[in-house]
Amino acid sequence: MSASKTRVTRLFKGGDGRWVYTAENVKGVQSQSILREEENEFPHERVKKWMSDPKLITWISWGDKTWVIIANRMDHDVKVPKQELYVGNEFPERQIQGAWRSNYRVSFINYCNNKWVLVTEENITAAVGQTLSTFDDIEQVKGEIRNLWDKNKAVQFLVHGEGKWLVISQQMDGVPGQAFTANSDWPMDKISQYFKSQKYLTCIAYHFQEEFWAIVASPLPGGQSLATTEQFPYEKIKSIENIYFYGLRE
Repeated sequence: MSASKTRVTRLFKGGDGRWVYTAENVKGVQSQSILREEENEFPHERVKKWMSDPKLITWISWGDKTWVIIANRMDHDVKVPKQELYVGNEFPERQIQGAWRSNYRVSFINYCNNKWVLVTEENITAAVGQTLSTFDDIEQVKGEIRNLWDKNKAVQFLVHGEGKWLVISQQMDGVPGQAFTANSDWPMDKISQYFKSQKYLTCIAYHFQEEFWAIVASPLPGGQSLATTEQFPYEKIKSIENIYFYGLRE
């Protein structure tokens, strides 16, 4: 059985100038490739090459005028699911619904550099029951999250883009045990409380127009390391075993 190793899971740049870095103990990941691309156009060629390698695309974001992409090379004994990528100006509801009909699930979604980026992934085990909702304001989001929890559904993705909030949830066997907060300042006190309760950051979103953070914390079996930095956290990243870095480093 594959051993757990520390792997980078999120590299998010908020509107307050803060980079948020998370790393977690993850099973089955042999190595990671991280790209920082200074071109405004999305680096399709590199990403498609990684996907055909095959590597799994696990993170896409935009910060300091660079694309930031994480790809995982899985251990030899891990079956690698097929992935599909969408990058475009149109909200990808059609692509999401089509993925679900084809027994794929949403494995990543974000809105960055004025584009929606969506990664869908084939279900190689039991089908994952996901649902999609959109809302105009954060109060509606809060109400929806409470409703989801009452139905034993966990918030899997929370994204703000084009003036709307997107929530993708996943059916759970029991109570999700999640927490949610929205704050104009980085909510370190609340995050510290979450960590003490063994709940860790699983969704990080920022409303760039109204300037506030929205965060979902969830139980994670291997825990999580968290750091915030003014500059891209290259020093944190390069300390991790089997990381291959491409593009801009500083």
